[in-house]
Amino acid sequence: MTAASDSENTVELIMGEGGDFTLAVRPCLPFLAESCRILENGRIRLSGEGLRIDLNVESDALSEMREEGQVLLVEFPVDGSRSEREVVLAVSA
Repeated sequence: MTAASDSENTVELIMGEGGDFTLAVRPCLPFLAESCRILENGRIRLSGEGLRIDLNVESDALSEMREEGQVLLVEFPVDGSRSEREVVLAVSA
């Protein structure tokens, strides 16, 4: 994962050897994500608890993630290497 400054959000989509996907974000989201939707132009929308956030993802693997149907969302604090929250989300288009 790329290092992030206090004012920078970091988002990384990682495809595992078995075709599984992990979406790592820093800092942690201000809500518990319940769904993941793939938007146009390399963006992903995470939503939950009546809130949502759109994230830009630099990856050409979004179509494969859509086919996989799920993604592991891993949230990291601004400073620290241990994840604070991990949740499996269904992916929709």
